[in-house]
Amino acid sequence: MENIQFSQERPNVLEVHLQPMVAIWGELGVEPETLSEYRESIITQFGKTFNELHEAVKGHKKKVLDSLEKHFASKQT
Repeated sequence: MENIQFSQERPNVLEVHLQPMVAIWGELGVEPETLSEYRESIITQFGKTFNELHEAVKGHKKKVLDSLEKHFASKQT
């Protein structure tokens, strides 16, 4: 299967959404160390969400393949 190449011109979506939040926290006086902790926490949460999505896609693939296998098995009898 061919690898999908994402556009290098598109900004990092996660960073685009993190920057405004980091700016607000900075305006509120949140210290740089705490900002870094917040940022890492958000990145970790996104990673968990992407892993859940990946598992859901794998589950969907399995259902499709199982359905095809069942369909073709019934056609052979």
